[in-house]
Amino acid sequence: MHDEPRRLRPLDGIVIFGISQGIAFVASVILIFFAPIKVNTGIAVLLSVCVAAASLRYTGRSPVRTVKLDRFQPDLVVYSMLASLALIIPTLGLQAVIGRYVTIPDVVLESLEELLRAESVPELLFVWLIAALGAAVSEEFLFRGVLQNGLSARLRGWTSVLITAGVFAILHSIWRFPPALILGMFLGVLFWRTGSLWPPIAAHLTTNTTVIITVYIAEVYGETAVPQWLVDEEPAPVWMIVLSLIALAGLIGLIWKSSPAREEDTEAEPVTVDIP
Repeated sequence: MHDEPRRLRPLDGIVIFGISQGIAFVASVILIFFAPIKVNTGIAVLLSVCVAAASLRYTGRSPVRTVKLDRFQPDLVVYSMLASLALIIPTLGLQAVIGRYVTIPDVVLESLEELLRAESVPELLFVWLIAALGAAVSEEFLFRGVLQNGLSARLRGWTSVLITAGVFAILHSIWRFPPALILGMFLGVLFWRTGSLWPPIAAHLTTNTTVIITVYIAEVYGETAVPQWLVDEEPAPVWMIVLSLIALAGLIGLIWKSSPAREEDTEAEPVTVDIP
C-alpha cells in the first residue's frame, strides 16, 4: 500500500496553522460572553486540534504520521521531561528580571489567574486537563507538528526552529517575549533533533504541570508553602540556577546522543515503537 505523505510544504503548514489558530481565536472571543474562561479555553484547545487534523486529512495526509506522532522513543520522552524541569528555574529568573521593566496589563494577569485557579483536587484536575495536557498537545501539534514541520521542508535546522519559536513567543506572551522564546526554541530543538512530537509534548506538559501545581499549592496552603523567591518574583539563588543549567546541558547531551543521526534529514527513521 502506498504510504501517505508525511511532509508538509511550507505554505501548507502556514495555512493550516493560521486557519486553526484563527478559528480557535474567533470561537474564544464569542465564548467570552457565554462560558467561563476554563470552559472557553478547553473548547478552543479542542477546536484548534480538530481543525488542524481535519485540514491535514483533507489534503490527503495522515495527521498522526504527518506531525510525527507515530514515532515514540521512551528514553527521549523521559530526558525531555527532566530537561524541561531544569529549564524552568533559569527562565523564571529571566522572567523576574524582565518583570522589573515590563508591566503586564492587569486584564491579562486576571485572566491567567482565573484560568489556573483551583481550590479543590477535582478542580485542579480539570485545570490540568485544559491548561496542561490540552495546551501541551494542541500547541505542539500546531506549532511544531504543523508550522515548524512545514517550514522545515525549505528552511533547515535552526531557521525553522527560530521562526516557529518566535511565533510561539509572540502569541503566548509579548510582555515576556525572551522566556517564551527560549521555551519555544527548546521545544523546537526537541522536535527537530528527535524527529518525534512526543518529546516536545512531554516537555511542554511537564512545564505546564509544574506551574499549575505551584499555583495550586500557593492558593490552598498559602504563599509560605512555595519558595520565597517565587513569592517575591525574584530570580532563584545563583547556585540553583547554575545547577539547573548544568543539569540542562547534560540532559540535552543525552537527548542528542540518544536521537537518531540527523543530517538535516527529517525523514530519517529512528529505531522506535510504531503506533498504529
